Amino acid sequence: LRDYDKVKYGAILTNKDDINIFFYRSDLISNETKEKVLSYMDFENDGKWYLILDEAHKGDKEDSKRQIYYSFITRFGFLFNFSATFTDPWDIITTVFNFNLDHFIGEGYGKNLYVSQKNIDKFEEFDENEKEKIVLKSLILLTAVKKARENIINSINKEQLNIKSDLYHNPMMVIYGNSVNPKDSDLQLIFNVMGKIAVKSNMRNYNEARDELLNELQNQRKYVFEHGDELIIDEKLLKSITYDHILKYVYNSERNGEIEVIKIPKNEEELVLKLKTSDKPFALIRIGGIEKWVKEKLKNYEINESYDKQSYFERLNKDDNSINIL
Repeated sequence: LRDYDKVKYGAILTNKDDINIFFYRSDLISNETKEKVLSYMDFENDGKWYLILDEAHKGDKEDSKRQIYYSFITRFGFLFNFSATFTDPWDIITTVFNFNLDHFIGEGYGKNLYVSQKNIDKFEEFDENEKEKIVLKSLILLTAVKKARENIINSINKEQLNIKSDLYHNPMMVIYGNSVNPKDSDLQLIFNVMGKIAVKSNMRNYNEARDELLNELQNQRKYVFEHGDELIIDEKLLKSITYDHILKYVYNSERNGEIEVIKIPKNEEELVLKLKTSDKPFALIRIGGIEKWVKEKLKNYEINESYDKQSYFERLNKDDNSINIL
């Protein structure tokens, strides 16, 4: 959008049949121009804009002024407000079409969503045994899904079914943490528990975690949006999952062992994790400012540098990718 004048007056030439699309951060639109802030009058265009505003529910008193600016520059055009979470009554009653996630799944698109362990709020407030059980439940579930996928692929190949095996992608667990750098950050706490489990799991915790997970899945089968379907549980498969299966399917190892951290040359966003007992990495940490995390959080871990400079994050969809946890 900063180049609007150059395009308008021909300093930047575009094909006459093209439709020029300009973009800018909406919170940087104001009534005066500064270093990054743009005045709406600089590109007012006689009110003939078609404006697409994403995350349109976000706002405060300052944003209410901006809503006026958006309305003004689209007074002879059209303003499209998009959001998955409109809460303001005015936004709700002026919505012309509702296709949020609930409707999206109800129409048969996407996947049904199931939320497990709904009672978890602040991970750091649990004692060490409970933390281990929470993480174990996730690892048991990931292992079960990976084994189910393996069974499907084997059946397709064995019975020579005309089904594309790549429909069943290699399952991966994604962990989101609220915090990265503070002491006892979410990421560090989960990292520590996963390292502890990799060395040796408390089998009492393991058995309790598996039983609690199975009990929950048996008694709470409802999906988030409850469109008549219920979660189907392969109880036999879930009961068959052992600690050794977690080592194999999640940690990519036949034996337990300590975590080794691998840095990628000239990459300040990624760290790769593998067990010392394995030659294949199993997890990838992707955050901003990896160097600070290495110095402050990983003092007690062996850290090596990879010969491969390629980004693991960019290779997540490759067939030879071994990353099971992001």
